[in-house]
Amino acid sequence: MKIECKIKRAGGSLVTLGGKEYHFEPDADGRHVAEVDDADHAARLLDISAYRQVDGDADAPVASEGYQGDSEGEEREETDLDHLDDEGLARVYEEVLGKKPHHNAKRETLIRQIEERAAEQ
Repeated sequence: MKIECKIKRAGGSLVTLGGKEYHFEPDADGRHVAEVDDADHAARLLDISAYRQVDGDADAPVASEGYQGDSEGEEREETDLDHLDDEGLARVYEEVLGKKPHHNAKRETLIRQIEERAAEQ
């Protein structure tokens, strides 16, 4: 399945999941895409708002459906960001925001900033 990274960087973006590297690079339409053959990897990426299925690709996995309260007690949709360990979350943060997270930043803050940046794209 083709997945697009909404964050566009010169040279594309590299993402490693389960030891497999995906290179999101510009296609003929200027979208930064990668072919993701592993269904679990595709589902994980599609649960992150910085990624979306390329139009016309009908084999999309379904995003997770949980809810989890955030630091202010409001409910929000649970994503795979919530299931990443601290190291994995830091890698996604660095990939999306282009810098390492502050060493004292809370998980909720990192997730919110990743989602906000992806929504801007």
